[in-house]
Amino acid sequence: MNNQFSRILTMLRKERGLTQKEAASELGVSQALLSHYENGVRECGLDFLIRAADFYRVSCDYILGRTPDRTGSTITFKQPSGKEAPRSSVHPDKQVVLHSLNIIFSLLMQAGNDTVSDNAVMIIMTAIYRVLRMLHGGNQKNPKDMFTVSRSMYAAAAQSCSALAEASGCKAAGRLKADKDNLLLISHERLAEGYPIYAPRLMQLIDTVERRMQAVISAEQE
Repeated sequence: MNNQFSRILTMLRKERGLTQKEAASELGVSQALLSHYENGVRECGLDFLIRAADFYRVSCDYILGRTPDRTGSTITFKQPSGKEAPRSSVHPDKQVVLHSLNIIFSLLMQAGNDTVSDNAVMIIMTAIYRVLRMLHGGNQKNPKDMFTVSRSMYAAAAQSCSALAEASGCKAAGRLKADKDNLLLISHERLAEGYPIYAPRLMQLIDTVERRMQAVISAEQE
């Protein structure tokens, strides 16, 4: 095992608000043995690893520190040819978006609420749709019948669609069961600890968007 295993195992227990004694009882080991695992004194066996993954609802790869995504899946981007794209052809913000989406989908899985997930995905899908319409409109030769919503109406409709989804998702998120509150405590520290690879990109995304928002607010107030 590695140091990541000990750190993540401890973090998962604390997220659930459990003492070592309580977690040890649930995992079928003594408190002393769990303490050894969490402090890196001893290595666990495969049976304990699987029990811990099932109990904390994460993948074995996540506990072992092999992936920053709790489900064990990752969002990747590959060129069709299998070769790495020239540096100049890859937008510098691509990883910001992809890494941030990894965290978002991991948090949605932790929430375990269909309404929250469905509305969150609709917001993301609507944003992608708007980008596609922007690109499509850049060439007058593109087919006009690709979209059923007219060009004059779609921007306002898409904005309303996102606003409604956000309102519905927020309302559903407020009704999440109390036993999941700890899993959804979101802060710089929690994200950095739970997603050490992806969190810096998400922080960059937040900073970029909020700086643009502040510029818009300032312009409107002038």
